[in-house]
Amino acid sequence: MTTVVVGLEILTGVCAGLEDAELEGEGDGAADEADSEFGDAICASLTPDDDDEAMDEDADDISDEALIEKGRDPTSAPNGSTQHKVATSVTLSHLLTTLSLPARLTTLASLHSLSFPPSSAMPSIHPPTTSILSVLHLRALETLNNLLLTVVASLPEEPTRRSQIAGVIPVDQVWTSNFGTIDMLLSEPQALSQKGQELRIEVLEMALGCTWGCAKIAPEALVRCESGTVVVNADMQTLSDSQVKTLMDGPQVLRGDLAKTRCVDTLGALASRQTVSVEENKVIGGWLVSQIASTTNTELLIAILNAVIDVYSDETRPYDSVFVSEGYLDVLSKSVGRVRAEVRKIDRRKNLQLRAVGEEVYENLTAFIKYRRALRR
Repeated sequence: MTTVVVGLEILTGVCAGLEDAELEGEGDGAADEADSEFGDAICASLTPDDDDEAMDEDADDISDEALIEKGRDPTSAPNGSTQHKVATSVTLSHLLTTLSLPARLTTLASLHSLSFPPSSAMPSIHPPTTSILSVLHLRALETLNNLLLTVVASLPEEPTRRSQIAGVIPVDQVWTSNFGTIDMLLSEPQALSQKGQELRIEVLEMALGCTWGCAKIAPEALVRCESGTVVVNADMQTLSDSQVKTLMDGPQVLRGDLAKTRCVDTLGALASRQTVSVEENKVIGGWLVSQIASTTNTELLIAILNAVIDVYSDETRPYDSVFVSEGYLDVLSKSVGRVRAEVRKIDRRKNLQLRAVGEEVYENLTAFIKYRRALRR
């Protein structure tokens, strides 16, 4: 098992394989490095007041309506996506088809009664096995998470090609197995905070990350039956109401901000899939909108706003009636001032990327509100 763990650590790096795509027209490496140093120097010289100039820091008492009015033209809103290129040392098709890596990793990640130390005072019946099993599960999930992330980043826009790539991944098996892991870990919530059980929360976060990959790769494969369950290809139950509830509870249970935002992103993907019912959308959409006012985590707030905007960006979807009937537009309109204030709290010198994402979601929010208001006319 130790040998398998070492192999998984190597595969984790192989499956990561993502690099930010270089912008067209960029200079050579030396110039890029100089630009980076120049940008760092600018950030270092900023005072708190300078840092907020782009967001009209001198108008602290400006109303939500004034902020919406000052927002940029909705037609100029960017799509908000980051371009990536896949740079693995082996081809993605080889990992997915020849090696059948998703299925193998899912098997290795499946928990056993010896996977973690007991939550009681009783020790494991064989501590060496438990110790290595815990790490093995975590490394398998890390590798699977990186592989799914690579697949998500490499999916083409063309629907047929997307379906072909998604079709070689056993989404139903991965989803069901990972939620088996999640349910098992959450069945003993007291153990998640016990000393010596730290790997439980890490495995939980990685398993939820893998469900994010499933929802992003093949959301259209999830179909709800009349009985209230959801099945893939009409023959396997994969998504239940309790699993949706688990994703909603995730931000309160998890520690890492990335894991929390992954739960929100997964819910957004489920709420906007082609086969989603109006009632399903109402449950998830209602939860997302309710979190706008209650969350105190800025990164999570940004993820929630992005999810709401993505879900309700197409007024032709059947579930758009939920957005109108539930008054989501009014809730969003009243949140603009708070969103602006929360984004301004992000120190650009300490977290430049989050600040940029925050400013983008603030601009997209005002543009989205203008767009939705225009539909009323």
